[in-house]
Amino acid sequence: MRAMRLFGIRIDDVRDIFGAPPEVAEALTRVFTEHHPAPVMKRRWGLFRRNPDLEVDPARPMMRDATTLLEGGFVPQERLGPCWDVLLLWLEHLAGPTSRIEYRRLDSVEFDLARRGLPSTLSVTRLGKRPLGIPLMPLPDMQAGYSHRTHAAATREALGEIDPETLDEATREVVTPLLGFLRGLPDEKDVVVVDQAIPKGPA
Repeated sequence: MRAMRLFGIRIDDVRDIFGAPPEVAEALTRVFTEHHPAPVMKRRWGLFRRNPDLEVDPARPMMRDATTLLEGGFVPQERLGPCWDVLLLWLEHLAGPTSRIEYRRLDSVEFDLARRGLPSTLSVTRLGKRPLGIPLMPLPDMQAGYSHRTHAAATREALGEIDPETLDEATREVVTPLLGFLRGLPDEKDVVVVDQAIPKGPA
């Protein structure tokens, strides 16, 4: 399974995260610390010990990851995952509306929509084709991009002309939430798309 995350946000606001002005950096740092508090020390028998619930996990986002992004610095390969976790947290905070759509295969969805007259230029996958233009590289098997507000509006109109009752079930499961997102998108917002595989849970 894969998940497509959609964020209604101006692309300039996304790019402004990197090398952010002081007021933006301060606000986003506050969001980060609310979700990822630093480990605290507890007093026990006159000594301090760490809270085991907050032990440092190397895969966990750290303040240095947030600082690197806000300064527009270089992100080493081993910190890409935590840094994307931070960016997605900030996008969720800044954007309106947002949506998460899970699916198995988009090629069958695209074929079903094309049979009903949706132009290839307005396909679901085209929503995230423009490069984000940020210094953070995508993770392996991740697709990240954006759609300009005019393209998003045209996609909304074209999808809205298709009778949902004629669509395959798998297509409706993608198109229904996508249309709901696009119809709630303010005119001044672009669409950022982050698409990646859903990690498998323990067997």
